[in-house]
Amino acid sequence: MKNDKRIRKKNVIAFDIGTTVTKIAIGKHNNKKLIVKRVLSFDTPASSISNGRISDINALVKFLKGVLLDEKIKEKYAIVNIKSSSIINRELIVPYNENKEELNKMIQYELSQFSTISMENYIPQYQILDEFFDEKVKMVRVLVSSLERNIVEDYLSLIRQVGLKPYVFDVHFNAISKFFDVYNSEADREMTVAVIDIGFDGTDVAIIQDGKYRMSKTMDYGSNTLERVFKDDLKLDYNARNIEYLFTKGGETQRKLVEDTLGYMITEIQEILRYHISRDSKNKVDNIFITGGIGSIKPLVDYIADQVGFELYEFKVLDRVLIGYNGGYDIPAYVNVLGSLVRR
Repeated sequence: MKNDKRIRKKNVIAFDIGTTVTKIAIGKHNNKKLIVKRVLSFDTPASSISNGRISDINALVKFLKGVLLDEKIKEKYAIVNIKSSSIINRELIVPYNENKEELNKMIQYELSQFSTISMENYIPQYQILDEFFDEKVKMVRVLVSSLERNIVEDYLSLIRQVGLKPYVFDVHFNAISKFFDVYNSEADREMTVAVIDIGFDGTDVAIIQDGKYRMSKTMDYGSNTLERVFKDDLKLDYNARNIEYLFTKGGETQRKLVEDTLGYMITEIQEILRYHISRDSKNKVDNIFITGGIGSIKPLVDYIADQVGFELYEFKVLDRVLIGYNGGYDIPAYVNVLGSLVRR
């Protein structure tokens, strides 16, 4: 995968291939702005993705080739945004080093010392969270996200078979924090936001403070649990229309069944936020932001926010950050794939 100034000047394609929905953003990051050419979404071929793993590469190749052809997409460099419970996140503190290669070696060594699994089967990537001094020695706190090598290799194969050139692999919470970082630099808002990313197979809760990632937790509870309730218990199709109807006009018994199903997830979210606040007297949470497959279903998002006990975060100056944004798509649904376009 390449990462140079020449590619940064070009429009690239960012993919978020979810279990049920595939989202695409075409654009580039330039002068602290996101220049967005297009955003698109399509139903992912059934049973082709499970928890971030490719299950049917042939179906995905045919699907993505069709999208590129039908939508007349000519860009060649691809960013892939991955969400999987198999991703290992670990914070490390190592001595500061201006030489990235040396810093990489130190991080690899620390991972090998403290990991209980063979890191040969993983591909780590890191971001620097903080720089500080410890007894006059400059240190850095880094977040290392390690992706299973076979998952990465499968996506590399997919992108190449589609006829594109792999550029960057990203993970959801990192992409979301980059979007908030770009937005906060323009909005000048000093806030701590808990981002709740509800995927099909699991939910991530990440703390973003002043646009910077601070911590995250993953729970094995996703919208698949809610879908089962709709299909098996309510005998309804699981879609935005039925969810909105149930939360606005539906019967009390039906609604209570859905609310009870969401209860576990809401309790877990509350525990994660309390844990973050308890770690340091300076820690806080000002707002929550809900993204993922159900992030654009307002009655459901409002209910979750009310139960968790925090107001929803609002983007108020998007026109200053997203060049080309005309309000024609819902930001909560696309925030991760848009954040993938940001190159630090």
